Amino acid sequence: MAAGNKPVTLPSATLHRSLSVLLEVLREELSLKNRTQVERVIYDPRTDEAVIVRLHSPEIPDNVPLLILDATGDQDLLEEIVGPVEFRTIDIEQRAFTTQVYDRTGSNSFWNGDTAPVADLVSILNVWARLGEHPLLISHKKLADQLRERSDLDESVMVNHFQNVRGSNAAEHASAVFITGRNSPPAWTIDIKARAVFWAADQPLCHDEASFLPATGTALPRLPTVLRGYLQSGANPHPQSGVEVRSFTDERIEALHRQSREAETIQAIARLRLVHAPFVKNVILLGNLPVEMPVDQFVRFDELMPDRLEIELIRKGNVPLSAAGLLRMRPDLATNAPQAKKMLQRSRVKDPSRLRALPILSQTGLLVIEFKATNAGRTATHQHLFILLNQQAERLPAASSINLSAGHIPFADWVAYLENGDPEIPGSGWSGVHQPRLLWA
Repeated sequence: MAAGNKPVTLPSATLHRSLSVLLEVLREELSLKNRTQVERVIYDPRTDEAVIVRLHSPEIPDNVPLLILDATGDQDLLEEIVGPVEFRTIDIEQRAFTTQVYDRTGSNSFWNGDTAPVADLVSILNVWARLGEHPLLISHKKLADQLRERSDLDESVMVNHFQNVRGSNAAEHASAVFITGRNSPPAWTIDIKARAVFWAADQPLCHDEASFLPATGTALPRLPTVLRGYLQSGANPHPQSGVEVRSFTDERIEALHRQSREAETIQAIARLRLVHAPFVKNVILLGNLPVEMPVDQFVRFDELMPDRLEIELIRKGNVPLSAAGLLRMRPDLATNAPQAKKMLQRSRVKDPSRLRALPILSQTGLLVIEFKATNAGRTATHQHLFILLNQQAERLPAASSINLSAGHIPFADWVAYLENGDPEIPGSGWSGVHQPRLLWA
């Protein structure tokens, strides 16, 4: 009350409500014993304002039975929000073959950068689509929007982003999911949620330096790292492996962190509806964050990204396997023998088992034409790799790939291609192909 017992006039009803909430929060927290700080009132240096944090508890009467189905549920978090629960874990088998990179975090900043291999990613998605797969790509929203706008992305490739996939069945027919990195909100947003949930806990929260709201223009502190192990399948030949992961010191805050980060990846994987899938589907994690998904094989990031000749194999459907062949058929790629030899030495096209950027179908559909040709007055044997496209494919229920296919092998057309060259590449072609024969790659 002001002097003379006159009420203070506030400039707005919003301010009145905010002050009322502030007083209520302070009363609640000051009633706790042995507390030296208020958890739910924090200072925002960006706006020079106080931020009040509160949890809106679900309005569920005590006498109403409540069933919660959550594949990534955390018992401690649930009990803080809805009260005591009878928590049961149901083990399920997901029909998936999971490949994960171990040498890249797949951060948003990496994929947003000027050197990000977005074009290579599009090439991979396109060839999976062309070879009979139904790929789904899930990323952070900026990359997803960028991919949606690309005219060179096959129209059958589905694209979605984190926080937009929960509960959706739109991709249940997809045969593979590519996940670029992780959903990683700023540390202070997770810390704020933890304050709302655990403010009255007997043991006060422990806040890391990265938990506080940053001042405008200042560098954001980073969370400390902990070694976290992978869940590996029996088919994984690697010994038990792990990676350093940025995590909160307080396990309660970290539990909320996992709900926003690791659980979001599990939600993305679940779009394939793997429990009742009619066949084993492919999960490709382009980031090294361990999640509750058995990993069948680890690879380096570069092993999944196609090299120059792989890109041309994907783009054109064929590629020469000799230096002389590169000079004859692809003068746009190599102009001299040393350059052609070095390009082949650095490429994986001569070993189909290493072409991880392609689905397994491409390996069963990779064929080689071996032939003799004369070059600079000397006759030698050469090889040229082709992808058999337009196959009628069949997928066995226990297999992670399309592994039975039938289709016409256009042998005569391929030989004519070698003879006459590519009409889009001036100066290409052998002009003399002898004794051609077909080999399995």
